[in-house]
Amino acid sequence: MPGLLERLFGPPKRDYQAGPKLAGLDAVSERAVELQRRYWSADPAELAALEGRGLGELDWADALRLHHLRCLALLDADGGTVRRELLAPEDERPGAAALQAPAIAAARELAEASARHLLGRRSPFRPRHGFAWLGDGPPAGEAVPYSDFQGRTLNASLSHLGCLEVLTLDDELQPAAVAFVSFDAIV
Repeated sequence: MPGLLERLFGPPKRDYQAGPKLAGLDAVSERAVELQRRYWSADPAELAALEGRGLGELDWADALRLHHLRCLALLDADGGTVRRELLAPEDERPGAAALQAPAIAAARELAEASARHLLGRRSPFRPRHGFAWLGDGPPAGEAVPYSDFQGRTLNASLSHLGCLEVLTLDDELQPAAVAFVSFDAIV
């Protein structure tokens, strides 16, 4: 029957905002997914309030939130063109020419500006030099030996930069909020 309906009415319209429907999740996982969906949803009122305060006047946590809202605005600019370019099947993507629309260029400029701010020298979200040792970790004491696994530590996504996304838990060990831990805070 679905094949007949698709032939008569065409394929169902994809909803790139809702994301995939996840089945078989327990209540804790559903709560965690809902917290992330809520955090990663556009909020024009919050975006306007943060923009009104000015990027340079925000504390680092608010600057990161502004950056996240700017990234979401970029995805949804010009009717969601960037989101469709990233998520749609190849034959349904708008193409490179569509990504040059003025609304997309303006949103990209804002996201790039906040990314530069968050990667700046004084930011806790800037890249860090990191080390990794195989086995039990670094040796004890002050004399830390050379590690073959070292270099700049940076989250490669435009949205996360120099931080990790975590879910905080309440007193009953239930997901409570989405938070971001800067590489600066990781010891």
